[in-house]
Amino acid sequence: MKFSNFFRNSNLFTPQTPGASASSGGQAVSEQNRRAVYLNFNESPFGPLPPALEAARDSLPDCGRYGFAAIDQLHQALAQELAVPRDHLTLHPGSNRALHYAAATFTGPGKSLVMASPGYPICELAARRAGAEVHKVALGKNGAHDLERMCAIEDAGLIYLCNPNNPTGTITPHKAILQALAEKPRDAVLLVDEAYLQFCDERSMLPWVEQRPDLIVLRTFSKIYGLAGLRVGMAMAQPQTLQRITTLPADDVSITAAQAALASLGQSAQVAQRKLEIARARQETIDWLQSRDIPCTASQSSCFMMKVGDRAPQVIQVLAEHGVHIGRAWPEAPEWVRVTVGTRDEMDVFKSVMSQTVCANFHGFFYPI
Repeated sequence: MKFSNFFRNSNLFTPQTPGASASSGGQAVSEQNRRAVYLNFNESPFGPLPPALEAARDSLPDCGRYGFAAIDQLHQALAQELAVPRDHLTLHPGSNRALHYAAATFTGPGKSLVMASPGYPICELAARRAGAEVHKVALGKNGAHDLERMCAIEDAGLIYLCNPNNPTGTITPHKAILQALAEKPRDAVLLVDEAYLQFCDERSMLPWVEQRPDLIVLRTFSKIYGLAGLRVGMAMAQPQTLQRITTLPADDVSITAAQAALASLGQSAQVAQRKLEIARARQETIDWLQSRDIPCTASQSSCFMMKVGDRAPQVIQVLAEHGVHIGRAWPEAPEWVRVTVGTRDEMDVFKSVMSQTVCANFHGFFYPI
């Protein structure tokens, strides 16, 4: 499938606010209404790991003090876990903070941002505020970043690559990223956002951080670790690069967030189980949708996109009215909507409501796809 056939450049999107649940005429759908399902913001359906939840609770009496010791422990543990030197890592209240800083630092007049279309827009917002031109390059075959075209943009200041990609969940092969690192404009920085990497089997770019001052890798505790509300993210790069993007004091996370993140490390068995459960729920749902002639992206992440035709806003609304809140459509892919992968039970609710509403009226109410 060539995504370039339907993904086009566009302006900024407007975030989709979850709609309120509403009653419906059908008894089965009304039952679903009483248990709203949120598949809209790529949050973990599992929440924090049990040790993280316990550590967060235990830290509350210490919240009257600054968490320097806890942050120091987390910093050291992460450097060991990720196999990077300690001075090659900074902590941030969410990896999108570091992403924003990087875009503000490495783009501006004459230094453009290059990113995929559709892609995660935080860096686009920062780049436009910095007065930079933004080049959006349509995803290529199987939803991979078209790195040949991206690296051909000579005035690039920052090349942003989210792998797996948000919102499509699709993968860019590791070899292609290494080739891009070798062939990109010399003065451009390559930023690889690995927020969703733990949901797939693709290799990380972290081993190359020590070798390349023009490479930044981001990670987060928001996704597979289920700490989106506590805000803990990491930037890995050479020290001189980190100094340029650290516009506020480094390691700026709360004591509660630091303790929860620290307790999340070392839970490899539980993390592996989460990866497996998300993969099963994702594939079962995609297979179900495609059996009903609804195309889906070839996701290896905790989200995917499905093509619902020209009335995507109506699909989002009707599902929300029946207690299932899915993500938005991107302007460059207006017939596609993003769906976060929940638990298998939650995806069963999604399929049930889809069956009774969207699929039941698909060829009559919606334009053919």
